[in-house]
Amino acid sequence: MQDEQSEFTRFRKELEFIQCLCNVRYLNFIAISGYFDDPDFIQYLDYLDYWRKPEYSKFIVFPQCLHFLTRLKNPEFRQSCKDQNFIKWIEFQQFYHWVYKDKPERPREKSLSQWVSVMKSENSIFCQLIRTTNMNSLTLEMIESIFTLAKNSEGKNFLLIGDKKALSIGDDMQWLQSNPRSISKYSALKARCEMKLKEINSLCVITGACMGSGAGLALSCQLRVATASSTFCLPENSFGYTPDMSALHFLTTQSPELAMYLSLTGSSLRGAELMVKGIATHYISEDNLNRFLEEAKNAHDLKALCDKYHSVPQNAEFNVKRLEAIEKFFGKVVNIEGLYEKLALEEPNFRKNILGMMDQQCPLTLKITLKALAKAKRRNFLVCVEMGYNLNMQLLQYNSFNFNNAVFAKFIQKSKAIKWQPDQISAITPGDVNGFFSTSLDIPECE
Repeated sequence: MQDEQSEFTRFRKELEFIQCLCNVRYLNFIAISGYFDDPDFIQYLDYLDYWRKPEYSKFIVFPQCLHFLTRLKNPEFRQSCKDQNFIKWIEFQQFYHWVYKDKPERPREKSLSQWVSVMKSENSIFCQLIRTTNMNSLTLEMIESIFTLAKNSEGKNFLLIGDKKALSIGDDMQWLQSNPRSISKYSALKARCEMKLKEINSLCVITGACMGSGAGLALSCQLRVATASSTFCLPENSFGYTPDMSALHFLTTQSPELAMYLSLTGSSLRGAELMVKGIATHYISEDNLNRFLEEAKNAHDLKALCDKYHSVPQNAEFNVKRLEAIEKFFGKVVNIEGLYEKLALEEPNFRKNILGMMDQQCPLTLKITLKALAKAKRRNFLVCVEMGYNLNMQLLQYNSFNFNNAVFAKFIQKSKAIKWQPDQISAITPGDVNGFFSTSLDIPECE
């Protein structure tokens, strides 16, 4: 009888303790008290795995504790539990989960986003992104508005512009991280939007920054105007997911080496360079841009109008030489390890510059991106867009550890030191990479 009482007491204590693990403040207390530095305590956490068995788990009221039990097996996670900012971040995630997990998404009215301005004329739909305080970073409502306008263009010209500072700096990372339930819809709408822009008579004027998904939208348009202020880059690898596949498909058709350089380093091209490499179809000087936009609102033939205002950018010869040097270096690279070996033979300044940029990228997504680039060479646009949707779902929703860590480090901690997993290129096997291409989800239809 006494043994039974003792067993029951232990059962109650261990049930209470394991459920305390979903209290991140308690995890913080354990961490700063040094328990995570005690091998016996770590062994005790391993022992608690028996609570995963159905005959025990049925007594657990707060099942998140089992998730934290898994995470506590990671030494980096245990170390992070000492960080108050990290604890606050997890608390926010728990709060949003508990608030929204059982609530169906509220149907939203089919109205344009407050950050998308539209002007319609007899011949054109003029779509301007006006989320100026956030450099036109994209949210679900903005993508939905662009898609709706493009879908309903009814044979008219469709013009997409931003403001002087940015066409768009791409996905709003904090919005994505805070709205995991909307990632599927966002990714599907973005893919459908790029497909629609490819079909219609579309023009994009690239003023200021054009990054990530903003680049994907721009390169999906039939006509693309660059200016002196244009800056083009693909920074997604530094956030733990792969660059926009619409952009990668386009770039591989223009220059596979340049596509590799932009996607693996996150480096940027300027307006003149966009014209030199065919990323832009036309180049218009800043002095003529306003007149061009006024005429474009009512133009019948957008290409003829672009031809009329097109000019040759200054310093074109310098840009050609710089890009040729980049393409020569990134030619015939088949894997990341080979790229590092090739860098070892380069002069110190060039090597330091490239390494400095690549060191800021997620090792896992660098390898995934390289494989995606190889596939993009042999696939058509629609297949590449579908591949991009699948990679987004994998890296932003199902395997979002690196993305979440990057957002937390950059926006909460204001730090460039991101804890990637794995943190070394050498630790990533071909099987790890191939797993991200093994699933194929159809892009949902979007109304």
